[in-house]
Amino acid sequence: MKYAGKITEWNDDRGFGFIEPKGGGNRVFVHISNVKSRSRRPIIEDPVTYSMVKDSQGRLQATRVSLAAAQRISGSQVFFWLRITLGFFALVLVALASALHKLPLIIAGSYFLCSLISFLAYTGDKRAAKRGAWRTPESTLHLLDFLGGWPGGIIAQQILHHKTVKGSFQFVFWLSVLANIGGVWWLVVSEQAVQPIALLSGWATQLITLVTNWVTRFIALVTG
Repeated sequence: MKYAGKITEWNDDRGFGFIEPKGGGNRVFVHISNVKSRSRRPIIEDPVTYSMVKDSQGRLQATRVSLAAAQRISGSQVFFWLRITLGFFALVLVALASALHKLPLIIAGSYFLCSLISFLAYTGDKRAAKRGAWRTPESTLHLLDFLGGWPGGIIAQQILHHKTVKGSFQFVFWLSVLANIGGVWWLVVSEQAVQPIALLSGWATQLITLVTNWVTRFIALVTG
């Protein structure tokens, strides 16, 4: 038998929630594995149709859950592509600004390095959430985003469907993004920041040269 209802609670990190039957009644547990649609994840207030079965402990659980056809193409999908495009566009803009000598190489490099680390951190946290293992502190994710990893962070959020519906996290995330952009703007336009940036760039260049020499000597030694 098919029933109709709507999603009234959804934990996207862990992939489960509850459906409230149309007309009222006890809520029914639903897991993401029982949702037919793979075009997007369920969200709160999604109308659904579903069947019901009992689990091993005799509790009702929704199965063969279908998202309402009217919701298949929704604002959430548009929002998904806007955010993921923003992440990639930010990295392209950073690379272009560096190539045109509008952004110091060390700052551009930090964006790509921190974005990679941030993406990996979000991925690890998502996997930990599924396993019930030790989680990456949200403060760590926000710190990485603030240091320039937010393009990788926003891409990870969308691809992994992680932290996208937690309002408190998103609020601090966007504060971190604004703080990062403001800080970089100050570093680029402030005369007081010219000397520190030049010093850091010099150190980075020396480090890259040193590492390159080590790698070259190692390869020469191995290939002998």
